[in-house]
Amino acid sequence: MLELYLAMLLAFLTLYNTTMLNSAGNRKKVVEHELNRYAMRILISFIVITVIYLILSVFETINLALYLSGGGMITMKAFEVINILYLFPALLSTYILFASHKHFKMLVPQINLPNLLLVQGLAVFWMYLNVLRSEFTVLATHISIALSGVFVVSIFLALYLLYLQLNYLGLLKRGHLLENIDFYPFIFKLNLALTLFGFAMLSKVTQGCIIVICNIMLAGHAILMNHTLSELGRAIKRNIGMK
Repeated sequence: MLELYLAMLLAFLTLYNTTMLNSAGNRKKVVEHELNRYAMRILISFIVITVIYLILSVFETINLALYLSGGGMITMKAFEVINILYLFPALLSTYILFASHKHFKMLVPQINLPNLLLVQGLAVFWMYLNVLRSEFTVLATHISIALSGVFVVSIFLALYLLYLQLNYLGLLKRGHLLENIDFYPFIFKLNLALTLFGFAMLSKVTQGCIIVICNIMLAGHAILMNHTLSELGRAIKRNIGMK
């Protein structure tokens, strides 16, 4: 039962964060200002996130190799640990959102078209994966296995971003360059990626899926994480004058 509660907490907490960050107008400006205040903590949290994501990428690459060779796969316990570790950046995002908005009514997500499309899109995506698994099992399996290959690329991307973050952290801090980085889109995409991971874990616990639904949702998580980390890497390089 603990695994179920942890998966639900990560999935719905990050979904809440994503809908809050998907707001417009004054809400967005207030959060952007608050993110500037926490710039150093956010960059350090991204270093931690990159390490966690690197571990996940290694796990998934090993799983892919074991599956293709006909061996066993890494147990659910390893993914439960990743789930717990991912809760820390999710909680940091929630803390920043709560620190930004002093009034309770500002902590309720806006009911706007982007948020409706986001929530409905996730629901339709989950339903589509269930139909794909039940009606086109062989095809869905091949697609999910092929998509798992994205984690091989993720290992190299995570290692490169770790190098950038650790190598230039001091320079960014001393030169007061962190204030020039707009962390808002990174935090938004990070929470959306963590939402997919949370729902993948929720599917593992409730449906016992190993390949189709979970692998495709994990691949979606990886694609979003890769995009977020690569954009963050570009922002760091741009601010220190690298091309």
